[in-house]
Amino acid sequence: MGLSKFSSCVILAGGESDEREVSIESGKAVYQALSSTEIAVELLILEDNTLPLQKLNGTDVVFIALHGEFGEGGDLQCILSENNIPFTGSLEKGCRNSFDKIKAKKLMIEGGVNTPKWVSGKTADDLMMQTKGWGFPLVMKPIMAGSSQGVSLVHSIDDIYKFTEEAFRFSKIVMLEQYIDGRELSVSILDGETLPIIELKTNRSFYDYQAKYQDDKTEYICPASLDLNTENKVNELALQTFYALEVNRLARVDIMLDNLSNPYSLELNIIPGLTPHSLLPKSAKVAGINFPNLCLKMLEID
Repeated sequence: MGLSKFSSCVILAGGESDEREVSIESGKAVYQALSSTEIAVELLILEDNTLPLQKLNGTDVVFIALHGEFGEGGDLQCILSENNIPFTGSLEKGCRNSFDKIKAKKLMIEGGVNTPKWVSGKTADDLMMQTKGWGFPLVMKPIMAGSSQGVSLVHSIDDIYKFTEEAFRFSKIVMLEQYIDGRELSVSILDGETLPIIELKTNRSFYDYQAKYQDDKTEYICPASLDLNTENKVNELALQTFYALEVNRLARVDIMLDNLSNPYSLELNIIPGLTPHSLLPKSAKVAGINFPNLCLKMLEID
């Protein structure tokens, strides 16, 4: 295991988001991993979205394992930067560009990233009118939520009305996106380099919250079985997304590969999960990076 330039680290987890439990699980995993190193490490589980700066005084670096708007939307990164406290993950701008799905979509399109067509709205009627003539299925997403919470596969006009109530629990604006039939892939990016691609296979209709965290039957195939040309196209699209959103250090990009082997970038995850079910650690392991060394590497990336 490599040595770190840092002698102390505070891990931030918890908070008020709907992903609180996932965050805590990630934080505990990182704590256990870094406790096996020479770094003096502390796990700080926040009860709300208030950052107790006095508890960070004197620490060398903050490891961000917080999900939700506070942890991933840029506010936390702004506070830490203003107080000259180093932290893991992308800087403020990349977080703000990525967490808001509408902003991310616009930047992806401006950057020439191949992504499914989409609309957004504040009511079911609004969404229905904008997608008239599109056909089904469609994918419904809250614009500010992670871990596929509030995401539904929409097969009819009735479903638009049925699922908007759940989606609006997570954000005031909801997105409807063209459904890409094909293979679900995930590409982790660490210090500007792609890690082995993961293919996700589930018995559920798509890779939803239950498939991610509760279903032991979900299959993770890494490296994904792709020909070299397709593998290169998928990795190039992931990096194109990464740079279009002005992200740095690390991220994970969700990609659909249609039946003609055309990849579509769905979204970028700015703070990838670090639970036993999470994709970044699985991909890193195949690349020869064990979990403690992955956590160390995440600390070290400038």
